[in-house]
Amino acid sequence: MAKLKPQDFSGLVNVDLKIAAAPEKIIASIGKRKDLSVALSNYLIKLVLYSSDSRTVTKIELGKFFKKVDAVDKSAIQKDFSELLAPIILLSESKQNAAKFTKLNLQLSSASQMFIPAAGNYPLVDFMIKTGQIQNQYSVKTLQKTTNTLKAGDIYKTVSSTTLNKYPEETAIIKMIHENDAKLGPILILSKLANKIKGLHSHKMYREFTKLRTANNQTFSKNAVDWYSFFEIIVDAHYLGGKATFDKAWKSKFYYDAITVLAQYTVADITKNMKWTPYVHEVQKIVTYFKFGLNSDGSFEYTVVNSLSEQKTKQSFRLRAKSRLKEGAWSSRSGQDKLGIQP
Repeated sequence: MAKLKPQDFSGLVNVDLKIAAAPEKIIASIGKRKDLSVALSNYLIKLVLYSSDSRTVTKIELGKFFKKVDAVDKSAIQKDFSELLAPIILLSESKQNAAKFTKLNLQLSSASQMFIPAAGNYPLVDFMIKTGQIQNQYSVKTLQKTTNTLKAGDIYKTVSSTTLNKYPEETAIIKMIHENDAKLGPILILSKLANKIKGLHSHKMYREFTKLRTANNQTFSKNAVDWYSFFEIIVDAHYLGGKATFDKAWKSKFYYDAITVLAQYTVADITKNMKWTPYVHEVQKIVTYFKFGLNSDGSFEYTVVNSLSEQKTKQSFRLRAKSRLKEGAWSSRSGQDKLGIQP
């Protein structure tokens, strides 16, 4: 897969760059890359031109270049190169549909500048648009059929102390997700929520589980039979549909992986009625999401979402588990993603 993040191109990050001048500079930077294939370079150049002014490149022409690009590079364009395209696309549309941007309280003009930070100093922020004294912050996501997951760590580093303090139980969970890796975090959270599960408190392993501060496979292999009978209570209450797979992982002695996936789904289920929506709404007041996707003809579609965009009536949010237990890949799939917040 080609490296297509803004940081992989010369002269485009950590500088205030007038958006109107960006296409020329991006194209020049593409030309300097000797590691990119001719097919990819040609398509990127046409895509930049199309993003700036769709009248300069026809969809038929764009499609001819697009079909020569490798699938993995198409993925990199959607995920990474879109961070460079986004400000250009926004400026182009703002000229045609100024009312839309006024409604979203987003400022854009021919004098607007883009700024892409080189380091991760700005949680959630992939680029900023500066128009006079006004600065709008944007996060770029791939355009998906399902809603993008909002990372707990980004929430914890972005929302105000007022919100964090107002919902102490939710904040404690968000902090634990943020501070621990994808496997350990859910287990530690579950150990704090174990008192909410009927039948656990009287089990001989309850006290040992609630005292956990760290864990690995050896933690549960010492008393595997007793641990299984303990976690079986949780499986039956919150993960019954995954019991057969859980048992296979357990028999294969991937105890830690079986437990972390169980913990992820159990934590998501136990906390589903907790107050996650205020965190999301506050993030959306600070950051606007630019969601980008490539079409089969090489053109693109996108949407812009923030707290002023259309929201579904009474939309609520909850923690979502995305990791899986997969036979033959017990360990790699079990910690694939951290818990995040989704509708």
